[in-house]
Amino acid sequence: RAPIWQRNRAFRPDRAEAIAKSLLTKAAQQQGVGLPGVITMFKAPGENGNLGIIDGQHRIGAAKILAEIGAWDPMTPTVVVEVFEVETEAQASALFTDINKAEPVRLVDLPEGGADDNVRKLLDAAVSSLAQRYSEMFSS
Repeated sequence: RAPIWQRNRAFRPDRAEAIAKSLLTKAAQQQGVGLPGVITMFKAPGENGNLGIIDGQHRIGAAKILAEIGAWDPMTPTVVVEVFEVETEAQASALFTDINKAEPVRLVDLPEGGADDNVRKLLDAAVSSLAQRYSEMFSS
């Protein structure tokens, strides 16, 4: 039972419940329950170093809910966990920032519900043209 890193966002049970409900809906449409994304943890140095969750606390909460109702077997290897060894609070903070500063995915970029191939080609061409003309507006 790993604690949530103390400087992480507050754990919201309602968020974990919403994720669990969404996973159950997807499981009914497909088969089986999976936990998308990587759970990121930190480990303090040493053999008995403390572990903590840096990213994925709500998905872990959803998995716990699903396990409690028998919809997910926690012994099946369906969760990817990445563990980083950190020596200082500053390193844990930098790890959290790196993970959470990523730009959100826009609806148009999603395979389902996004733009069809023709619209995507037009948008890509427009963005490419704008990036060439106004390069200072685009981050690399």
